[in-house]
Amino acid sequence: MSRTDDNRAAALTPLDREVLTLLCRFTLARGHHVVGWTGCSPDGARKSIRRLTAGRFIARETVAADLLDGNGHIRSTTCTVYRATVRGASQIGKWRIPGTELNVHVDPIRPAPSMANHILGVADLAVWYRRFGFDVGGEREVLSVERPSVIGVGPKRQLIAHWTTRIPGRVGVHPPDLVACGQDGTEWAIELERTKKTVQEYADVIASYRAQGIGQVWHVLGRGTGQMLGQAGVRVGVQWGTPPYPGVNVSTDGLVRLQGWAPGVSLGRTSSWAPKGLWPVQAPAGLPVGVTGPVILDRWRQGSIVDPDQEQLWEPLKMVA
Repeated sequence: MSRTDDNRAAALTPLDREVLTLLCRFTLARGHHVVGWTGCSPDGARKSIRRLTAGRFIARETVAADLLDGNGHIRSTTCTVYRATVRGASQIGKWRIPGTELNVHVDPIRPAPSMANHILGVADLAVWYRRFGFDVGGEREVLSVERPSVIGVGPKRQLIAHWTTRIPGRVGVHPPDLVACGQDGTEWAIELERTKKTVQEYADVIASYRAQGIGQVWHVLGRGTGQMLGQAGVRVGVQWGTPPYPGVNVSTDGLVRLQGWAPGVSLGRTSSWAPKGLWPVQAPAGLPVGVTGPVILDRWRQGSIVDPDQEQLWEPLKMVA
């Protein structure tokens, strides 16, 4: 790197590196995902993205996506997304996979355009869960240590079987779209279903998670998909209980949950990146979270905190008669 490049890398802030980590974990994100994930302000996100783009640590692209318009209708449109570059990924270290003691680093990829809808949907869910106190991880980091290796386990490769499941008749392992650990120690495999599969395909996955003892949440785009998942659950012995509130179905043991989902909204100016109204005010899937609303994630304020109770900031004035 040139001296200018070195200076730009050295000038990266903790927020910048958290943004890079977000993009490496989930591949693509929009500006409001940065705000929601980190807890920074829209202006802080804008400045961070500007620094990272200028230094070629992230790339800005326009992708086709299905998003909600102002009337709540899903429309095919385009939106701006950001992805980490190889140069940007080199500026961050490893992070811990939720539910494990393993630290990993995954290199950025440039996904196929057809994957943008699913990737951005997963980013929506990741922010929603994180804002309610869950420790959240992505599919790529899980597969980096849980995908079976055909060349054996090398000195730098650790293989575990924590989040992925094996499904009879299928090759390899099945990873969740997201993984989430609650503050109460519970673990959840999160699946986003945008298109219909067969009832038996769903039943196989539901049964595999149940056999492994992992809680599972299915977020679905269409009512028909939700009905098929409900039938799949019954097929493998799930007993559905009373919904905790409209839009959520929960098994009697609480370990299988089904909830509708809608894509993100189409946004314009940076000011519209503010989290208010962009994510639900209720915890996802009726999960017990121990908080009444989104947790405060703002860890990125600059400068030192001055505590008047700890430091004498002024001397008493000598009053002149």
